[in-house]
Amino acid sequence: MHHVLEAKLVVGDMVFSIASEFIENESENVSKQDCELKAFDRLAKKIKKIFKRLPICILGDSLYACETVFNLCRAHKWKYICRFKEGRIKSISTEFKAIKELEQSKDQNSLVWVNDIAYKDRTVNLMEATMKTEDGKSKKYVFITDIKITKRTWNDSSLQEEAAGRLKIKDLTNKKIIVTI
Repeated sequence: MHHVLEAKLVVGDMVFSIASEFIENESENVSKQDCELKAFDRLAKKIKKIFKRLPICILGDSLYACETVFNLCRAHKWKYICRFKEGRIKSISTEFKAIKELEQSKDQNSLVWVNDIAYKDRTVNLMEATMKTEDGKSKKYVFITDIKITKRTWNDSSLQEEAAGRLKIKDLTNKKIIVTI
């Protein structure tokens, strides 16, 4: 069985495959299994070569909330929005939780965010949003991004659509990386 990492271009309600990368050993003499992050590195190079000037936002699950992906996105001048699960990067998770508890008002908003959390040589932004699932239930999700979050960017831009699209595409395709413009 071959696993494939696939980049999808999301335009409105349409989804197009634009590049694929197999997750496998490249030769028989390799003792270590290939992984999604290594495949992402190869896939990112393909995408950058094909779409040199296209403004790209990488949407990924919590596996991609890591230094490797942050560095690749910075190098290619791409944006990213990834699901963020507690414990993925402990220092960020701890700071987000502490600031959120300090600043959260008594009325529980459907969106809570913290900008400029220091992480290594960069700052990251986290948002916790309550979103409707396809069955109509509400569920909380946390996302990490390099896009500055404000109530205006959440309401007036495609940030909310991109975050929701990340969840929708994951459900539809069971793939890990989505490329949006």
